[in-house]
Amino acid sequence: MAKRLNAVKTKRSGKERKRTPVRNRVAANNGGGSARVLPLVLSAAMLVCIAVIGYFGVRTIVNSNFFSVTRVEISGIERAPRETIERIVNAEAAENSAWTADLASVKERIEKLTFVRSASVSRWLPNSIIVSIEEHKPAAVVRMKKGEFLVTKDGVVLTEAAGPEPGLPVAMIGWDEEKSQTADKENLERIKLYSKMIEDWKIHGVLDRVSMVDLSNVRVPRAIADEGGMTVSLEVGKESFGENLERGLKAIAGKSADFEGVELVGSTLNLKPRKAAVK
Repeated sequence: MAKRLNAVKTKRSGKERKRTPVRNRVAANNGGGSARVLPLVLSAAMLVCIAVIGYFGVRTIVNSNFFSVTRVEISGIERAPRETIERIVNAEAAENSAWTADLASVKERIEKLTFVRSASVSRWLPNSIIVSIEEHKPAAVVRMKKGEFLVTKDGVVLTEAAGPEPGLPVAMIGWDEEKSQTADKENLERIKLYSKMIEDWKIHGVLDRVSMVDLSNVRVPRAIADEGGMTVSLEVGKESFGENLERGLKAIAGKSADFEGVELVGSTLNLKPRKAAVK
């Protein structure tokens, strides 16, 4: 009987021992979750601190005197104003370092300058800004209402001609100053004709006889020349400009008092009488 009681007690003790670990495991699990979350929070906080320190640290470095712009290198300019380009770069450099300078803004401002077709701006660390310029090239001297101007092959009016232009010894008249697509198209044709005429006259050695190119009518190109102290107008066709000018000058030589010009009909030259000489 005593043995059976002991057995019962032993079983009860066993049940009690089984209940105790359940409570302990719950407590242990709760404690383990906190133990895992805390390191993650601390790690995230540390990363944020490192990022903030790094950000302000980098800003301090890139804006330090080590990266101050001390050299501006400009290439590719003949007519573009070097001093103005330097001022644009230095104005940006005064507020930023070579590392942080807004190169796109510098490029945009430089490309607004006369004669600048395009600009390439780059940084050469630690302290240099490099500017490479492609310039507009004057293709014609054009007489307009307000004076004579330099114009590019694309029809861009650059600036007023300050004096004789190398390679462009005579001016063009007949430019259409109206703002329209038709005018723009015809003006481009005028530029092309002007360039071909000048080149062909150089080859034939008669350019020095021409005082002006008249392209008022793009279908009837004319050369204005001086003959015997009088101005004459010579039609030169749309090709063989040098040959036609030579023929026209020979046809009117010694006759400029009576004839004001030469008309070209096909390959035939016709002298045009001066109005005062018409009876």
